[in-house]
Amino acid sequence: MNAKGAGPLTGGEATPTPPRGQPAPPPPSRSPEIRPADARAEGHDRAMALCAHCPKLCRHSCPVAVGEGSEAATPASKGTLIHLFNKGLLPLAGSVAEAAYRCTNCRLQQQDCLHGIAVQESFHPIRVEAVANGVEPEKVRSYLERVRSCGNPFQENLGDLLREIVGAGAAPNPAGDARPTLFPGCAAISRTPAAIRNAVAVLSRVGGMREADVGSTVAVTGEVCCGYPLYAGGDLEGFRSLAALCAESLCGAQQVIVSDPGCAYTFRKLYARVGVRLRPEVTTLVEYLHARLPALRRAIQAPITEVVAYHDPCHLGRYAGIYDAPRALLSAACGGQAPRELANHHEHAWCSGAGGIYPKTAPEGARAIAARRLAEFDETTATVLATACPSCVRHLGRDEAPGRVENVVNLVARALGCAVK
Repeated sequence: MNAKGAGPLTGGEATPTPPRGQPAPPPPSRSPEIRPADARAEGHDRAMALCAHCPKLCRHSCPVAVGEGSEAATPASKGTLIHLFNKGLLPLAGSVAEAAYRCTNCRLQQQDCLHGIAVQESFHPIRVEAVANGVEPEKVRSYLERVRSCGNPFQENLGDLLREIVGAGAAPNPAGDARPTLFPGCAAISRTPAAIRNAVAVLSRVGGMREADVGSTVAVTGEVCCGYPLYAGGDLEGFRSLAALCAESLCGAQQVIVSDPGCAYTFRKLYARVGVRLRPEVTTLVEYLHARLPALRRAIQAPITEVVAYHDPCHLGRYAGIYDAPRALLSAACGGQAPRELANHHEHAWCSGAGGIYPKTAPEGARAIAARRLAEFDETTATVLATACPSCVRHLGRDEAPGRVENVVNLVARALGCAVK
């Protein structure tokens, strides 16, 4: 790899000089089965060329490489395969397509890359091309088919589940309704329903309402998945279709409060990439509550007495740059006691292993990544690990005792005296 400040690499290997008097060999021809994707920009090709020439300087900060314990899973090794494909020296099917999916999309390795390369942005066009050509790995294909057939990754009727959780308030806002709309996300609806009830209760309490009646304070909707699983898997057409349905379900809202930071990123950034317009303003739940921190502090009734540590979700931290808001909410809920920090935190926080579709394609690797994060939590001697992402709560808490891994909003609700199960 070039030293920092050195000139850029060109992205191609030097052509060997032939012996004097002999013609130079012709350049390698691209296999006819390889069809480069139109979506793959020149910048992505250059990024993978840089990775191919790098001596694995970001290996230690790739959760997949560390979790799998494999040199083949390092960004440099995966980038080398994609670089060779870009040059026409490898087919897309097989090792190249598989390499593009060995990633949690966490952006952690970017923190230690001298060139600032976000490898997941260069892996994604390869995923798109693999899906378009029908050569994506079998586990990816079956997962995408399930999402397409049911409209969400959990194969459940999200609307029915949401009505069971919050009752009659689970409905899209009619046009002109000034109430904010809570969009919990599929993971919360399917796996952590208490966080939705507590979010509604907290929003009611902080908003100064006398009743915790969802029908009079905040609308709740989420019967249509935001579509991120299809985007992460490389199915752009499927993503565009589901995104359009989701945007239509939110068209009557003026403001959408999003519990899952992955959904918020999808609304704010990814919809525009496929030409889908989302009309309402989008904010995350922690941002919304942080903006009302004085009212929240005044409403605290029973501060949390357990020692709490905080895990930075990738989509809330490295993607959105939101680090202070969840910590301030926890500090308020704990009576002014700041949460303890894990060994790696803020922009260097270790991934939970729940990102992208990696847990679906490599469950053992995803569990190994989570185990390392939980080991960091154990080192803090805190008793509760809080985070602001339903997917992180579900993945990190899968094998933990109840209450050991909690959503930030659940702890805030407890401190306000309005927690529900």
